[in-house]
Amino acid sequence: MDSIADLRTWLFVPGDDERKMARCLQLPADTLVLDWEDSVLPTGKGSARKHTVEMSAAFGGDRLLFVRINGRRSPWFEDDMSALAIAKPGGIVVPKCESAAEVRDAVQFLERVPGWDCRVCPIIESPTGLLEAANIASASERVIALAFGAEDFCAATEIRRTAGEQELLFARSALVVAAKAHGLAAIDSPTIVLDDLDRLREDALRALHLGFTGKLVIHPKHLPIVADAFTPSAEEFQQAQELLDQRSIEPLGVFRWNGRMIDEPLLEQARRTVARFRAHTRST
Repeated sequence: MDSIADLRTWLFVPGDDERKMARCLQLPADTLVLDWEDSVLPTGKGSARKHTVEMSAAFGGDRLLFVRINGRRSPWFEDDMSALAIAKPGGIVVPKCESAAEVRDAVQFLERVPGWDCRVCPIIESPTGLLEAANIASASERVIALAFGAEDFCAATEIRRTAGEQELLFARSALVVAAKAHGLAAIDSPTIVLDDLDRLREDALRALHLGFTGKLVIHPKHLPIVADAFTPSAEEFQQAQELLDQRSIEPLGVFRWNGRMIDEPLLEQARRTVARFRAHTRST
């Protein structure tokens, strides 16, 4: 992929499950996230670190390998960071992040290893985290995305989710604004309803329309639907390319095209559509 914004699908895999970890290498996820946090029991933390070190040694290709560590306030944080220095994944996911200090604490560990280009994606999962999202986004140059964790956010705020999730519109929009204000990607929460694929598609398209660039995924069968939602269609690509071609004919100022007045913001959206379509076409 040409940029972090091209990472549509972030697939979570339990770090202590060797079978699932081996299988995930064959799955078409843009990003793999080995989980050391919620999906791993306290007794399995050591195994998760060990299996990740073993897997990272054999990991290759164009995809990024992330690890969701246990947060700074957990008793496993320092052991996690020590193991990461051996595994050296391409990025870490910082869960339940509520301050810039939590990001900087993690980055201090990362910078102890010379030459390790490790990116950081904090997950915003609480009211405090949302209010601090802008500071979290700017905490380090290693931060490349903000993700939204709807389940924990609803638990903390006592929000009762409905099918359309209108009650989470403010939180999602606020996170997208904080991310984009600092040039970061924005990653939406996973859909936890596993078998309702129509619901999944609606969720993914809603995220796209709100400005998210990708979505967390917790089941392999969700991957193609989420990827498709975040990939411009051939028709969208063609329209965007025609618009850009018209700009080359009329290179100055605002112009009329297909009954619309076209200015620079619309041209920028067209350029982004063309770039993303080409990036994902090359990757298939």
